[in-house]
Amino acid sequence: MDYKRNFQILCKYMKKIEKFRPPFEKFVRDMSKLCTELLEVEKCIFWMYDDEEDKIYSHATEDIGYHELSASEGIIGHVIKTGKMRIVNDTSVDPYYNPKIDDILGFKNNSSIYIPLKHSNNTVYGAIQAINKKDNNCFDDEDDEMLLFVSLYCEEALTSYFFESELLEVQNDIVFLLAELGESRSKETAMHVRRVSAMCEHLAKLSGFSPRDVYLIKLASPLHDIGKVAIPDSILNKPGRLNDEEYEKMKSHTIIAHRTLGNLHRKLLKAADVIAFQHHERYDGKGYPLGLIGEKIHPYARITAICDVFDALANERIYKHAWPKEEVYKEFENQIGKQFDPDFCKAFLENFEDFYDILAEYPEIAD
Repeated sequence: MDYKRNFQILCKYMKKIEKFRPPFEKFVRDMSKLCTELLEVEKCIFWMYDDEEDKIYSHATEDIGYHELSASEGIIGHVIKTGKMRIVNDTSVDPYYNPKIDDILGFKNNSSIYIPLKHSNNTVYGAIQAINKKDNNCFDDEDDEMLLFVSLYCEEALTSYFFESELLEVQNDIVFLLAELGESRSKETAMHVRRVSAMCEHLAKLSGFSPRDVYLIKLASPLHDIGKVAIPDSILNKPGRLNDEEYEKMKSHTIIAHRTLGNLHRKLLKAADVIAFQHHERYDGKGYPLGLIGEKIHPYARITAICDVFDALANERIYKHAWPKEEVYKEFENQIGKQFDPDFCKAFLENFEDFYDILAEYPEIAD
């Protein structure tokens, strides 16, 4: 075994992920390339197992797409079901070989080595398959040792992706649940928070936000009015115009939200705090609660302000009818640089119809 060569290959790929955690698919691609170089094989596939559907999935590498198979098919299915590694130097004589899998993947599997991937409780969630040693060589124990080394590293990393993905889904559900509970008291539907989330995501993308910022504003913006849970129903649901005292009470929902969210330190909740606290600020400094001006208002709040106002104008509320599309457009045009950030507002108006499409995706549901 050429230890120096292998060490250099390992270092090359470890450097790619040492400073940041790449997206799942990029991690899989990089680990596939690592295995391909280390073992000097034609291809390497990461297979993931869905025990609920009893299916296995090949995750895309450089030249292999995303494919779905029954977990009972082929040698790979046998490895996942038994949890045992396999070295197969002549697939044509293996009783579990299924040539249909070659047809699906688009190449001939002459020889392979398979290592199952397991959670800490020893349940199998996938496998790594290295395919066809170059120069017609056979797989041996050294190959097994190298692939096992990579699989042990991957097991820990991939498990963290799976648990993080599940936690994020739960986190997202909780955010929407809290937001919908807050809106339900003010006679605004659950669809309002979902529309605002989708609009903020779209406008952030149009405005050149990074993927991380797009993701955060999408998840945090539904909580923009969470402070309304502390506002009396008589004010929230008043069909007419609020008097001065009622309006001041209504404005306090931004401060109420900040008192709660401002003490939390997770990135998502910090984003929700700045949105809930600042989304009624105006670009010209005439908003509330702090009277911030221009870029002193957080970009997340400036984006949410546009989307929240648009949704309010374009839909019927207890105190108003929905505005005609032309009037909505004119209002935003008039508020460029006044109520709204000029760059974000121009991006909004240049893609105005997109936001009506989002309205159509999340229609109001009749009681």
